[in-house]
Amino acid sequence: MKYKWTIGEMAKLFDVSTDTLRYYEKSGLLSSERHSDNGYRYYGG
Repeated sequence: MKYKWTIGEMAKLFDVSTDTLRYYEKSGLLSSERHSDNGYRYYGG
């Protein structure tokens, strides 16, 4: 089963800020999918 989390859910799950997740993504340490309709970031596993 594949799960998808929003940036806010991931931040709470790992006890970091959303800015930290955005920084990790910009640095290439983390990747996300973008929803074409609303532009939300979704992280999956």
